[in-house]
Amino acid sequence: MSSNNRVQGLCIHNFPHDGISIQGILPGTARHPGSNGNQIYWNLVGTDVRGMAALPNGHDTPPGLWGGIYVKVLPNSPGIALGNHILENVASGNRIEGIGIANCPDVGDVANNRVERCYVGIDITGAGPLGNGHQGVYIGEGAHHNLIEQNWIGANGFDGVGIVGFGPSGLITHSNTLNQNRIGVDVNLNPMPNTWHGVAVGSYGGTVWGFAPDNVIINNTIAWNIHTGVAVTEARPVGDNDTSRNRITQNAIHHNGHIDPGYLGIDLDFEPGVTPNDPGEVEDHRAPVGKPVRVKIQVIPPSAPTTVTLGWAAEPGATQYSVYGSTTLTGPFPAAWTIEASGIAGLTWSEPLTVASKFYVVVAFP
Repeated sequence: MSSNNRVQGLCIHNFPHDGISIQGILPGTARHPGSNGNQIYWNLVGTDVRGMAALPNGHDTPPGLWGGIYVKVLPNSPGIALGNHILENVASGNRIEGIGIANCPDVGDVANNRVERCYVGIDITGAGPLGNGHQGVYIGEGAHHNLIEQNWIGANGFDGVGIVGFGPSGLITHSNTLNQNRIGVDVNLNPMPNTWHGVAVGSYGGTVWGFAPDNVIINNTIAWNIHTGVAVTEARPVGDNDTSRNRITQNAIHHNGHIDPGYLGIDLDFEPGVTPNDPGEVEDHRAPVGKPVRVKIQVIPPSAPTTVTLGWAAEPGATQYSVYGSTTLTGPFPAAWTIEASGIAGLTWSEPLTVASKFYVVVAFP
């Protein structure tokens, strides 16, 4: 509970609460300016001294849930925690979160903190799973304007990154940025899936909280996670300050939901599958593609040349479909073909199928 300290080069494990805790306090005298500007650099948090085996911090018994590195203000203990920097740590193997940023006071503020170039749920080599029990990185309870950048986040028990608020208490978690992270893969871009979503906005390991608007998810690789790549979930009933206006742009989102095909790359509702339009809603598909449709092909015996027919119901006004096949097929794949505005669009070709394969279809409109 102080400012401008550096915690560097330590191996921190087996503590019953957080491995490293930056707890905000209210500014007062010069001796207590808040918990601001602290530097957490190059530590092993939740592992042995080799960074290879889990020796977890925290515990998973309510009411208190602790984990690896936490920047926070606690309920009934108002304070501020601003401008802290968490850089190049291994935060893996902990009971609950790997890294958490949370604000739970009646008054106070947790903002402008940075988490950069950390391994979260991954061992020190960058290639071995060493997951945290819940979220890899958690931002919640009204924390805002925090930056999560250039981290590798995989193998965690809940979501890779979770951003949630708590509406009944007026805690709106907003304006946080996820930039250039690798979520669900290791440093070689091999699969390192998180058990739930890659990024969960408005939910925490399957529990819906909502109230997380105006966050930015940009330039990330989000792949191979067990459920959805990016899930944006609103609490019910929806209010004016719920999970709205989040910007998801320029990410590489692929191979999520590969175990359960009901999950998507991006899902704007909690239930798996494509969310239908609201009554009377008209989507503008003109720039530059429409919504993707995934088709799963049944397993075919190895080396059995088989003619496969794919077909999709045409959407009104559609002029073109583009097909993308999984790497388990050698092709060739036509780049696109034109259909009528109604009826069934089909494509046939012969290919020796050996495993279940997925195809992605992008609908283009004039």
